[in-house]
Amino acid sequence: PDLIILDVMLPGKSGFDILQEIRADAVYGDTPVLMLTARGQTKDREMAERAGASQYMTKPFSNADVLAAVRALVLPGRCCSRCRSCGKPKGCAPRGPCFISLAFGSCLP
Repeated sequence: PDLIILDVMLPGKSGFDILQEIRADAVYGDTPVLMLTARGQTKDREMAERAGASQYMTKPFSNADVLAAVRALVLPGRCCSRCRSCGKPKGCAPRGPCFISLAFGSCLP
């Protein structure tokens, strides 16, 4: 994936624990991770930073805030450079090939 969006409070396992597992993984370890949470205390932010979160956002946040964070974390040209179905340059699919275009209707600039 180009980006992992992870909540801190999950049933059965903390998002911080999952983030540490992601960072230790040879395949996904360098993938940017956006953590979302209702926990906005300084100690929670520090835990996320120590665990390797790329960015940490506290609820409530707007769709525009999330989109801005995604834009900042996904490298330009990495997403939507080619259609995953046909392999042609971006723009060949009506909404583009990546999850961002599916969610927001267009590829990232």
